[in-house]
Amino acid sequence: MRVGRGEEKTGGRRKQALLADTLEAIIAAIFFDSGYVSARAFITRIFVEEFQNATPQTSIDYKTLLQETLQAKKLSAPTYHLLKTEGPPHERSFFVEAVWENGKVRGIGNSIKSAEMMAANQALKNINKAKPENVKNS
Repeated sequence: MRVGRGEEKTGGRRKQALLADTLEAIIAAIFFDSGYVSARAFITRIFVEEFQNATPQTSIDYKTLLQETLQAKKLSAPTYHLLKTEGPPHERSFFVEAVWENGKVRGIGNSIKSAEMMAANQALKNINKAKPENVKNS
């Protein structure tokens, strides 16, 4: 990947967005040069470990699940607020707060989206802890 001097100095070779764009360009080049089957084989080969480790839990969209959970309780959807960011541009941490009618939690991540997901996941844990247990009298 070619980057300019300024990008090199700010850690451009480690930026997730640039790396993702580069991989996308490589896949497109393989597709256009050799077709779908070759591109699919390349993707399968480089992501074999990720495909093997994929589980429903790692694929969960906690933000959507939180919104659905709150709506089922007749509560408003949560709102997310960026509280602060820390670190240099190539290693930034984002701090987000999720707020809903009966609570609020915080999340941290290397992107705003991942911080929101972490906050939503924590909110779901808090909501599920607060559920009264269904005890049946026999």
